[in-house]
Amino acid sequence: SDVIRPSWRYRLFYRPFLRFALSRAVRIVVSSPALGASAPELQDFQAKCKVIPFGIEAQDPADLEATSQRACEIRREANQPIVLFVGRLVPYKGVDLLLEALRGLDAVALIVGEGPLRARLEDRARELGVAGQVRFLGAVEDGELAALYRACNIFVLPSVTRQEAFGVVQLEAMVAGKPVVSTDLGTGVGWVNRNGETGYVVPPRDVRALRDALARLVGDTALQKSMGEAAAKRIRS
Repeated sequence: SDVIRPSWRYRLFYRPFLRFALSRAVRIVVSSPALGASAPELQDFQAKCKVIPFGIEAQDPADLEATSQRACEIRREANQPIVLFVGRLVPYKGVDLLLEALRGLDAVALIVGEGPLRARLEDRARELGVAGQVRFLGAVEDGELAALYRACNIFVLPSVTRQEAFGVVQLEAMVAGKPVVSTDLGTGVGWVNRNGETGYVVPPRDVRALRDALARLVGDTALQKSMGEAAAKRIRS
């Protein structure tokens, strides 16, 4: 991903080493065409760039029955459409914006992950009056995570900076046949999730656009199904 740090420190201490490495490299592997074309430090080295997207391992078929049973339990417990987020609770992930977008939305958000912002985000949910719609689940083991992907109606990745270079969690949701709502960061995030086909890609930090995209999917199960099927087809191809 692009380096996000104080510009003077980057220019003095990091950039010279990076430029040296890039100039000596025979090939520069990037995870998406979008990142390769837009990363400032790669502009002088476009001819060397080769795209090799990230991938994930498919779930063991032997585990699918248990996963499906647990997914049914999660849906019954929620008793509402489920919006799922998976990731570190750090500023660039944009979870604070997701909490704002929940206001007036007929859905529950399941937040998987730990991080330094957890307590602050829990407080923010109470301030916004959406604490009843949010479950902070912390870290979960792999089997439970697979069930959560199967149980959710929509996966959301509301990241706000180019530190989100690809969003592997999108792949995990898409292979489960779920539509994705993510943000247009000029990186691989919007290349993985095709706007209007596998989900929606909205401007970062735009709470209204995020809420509108979620509401459109929450209120239309046929759209969830068609976009989820397109998402599963995309990840497999």
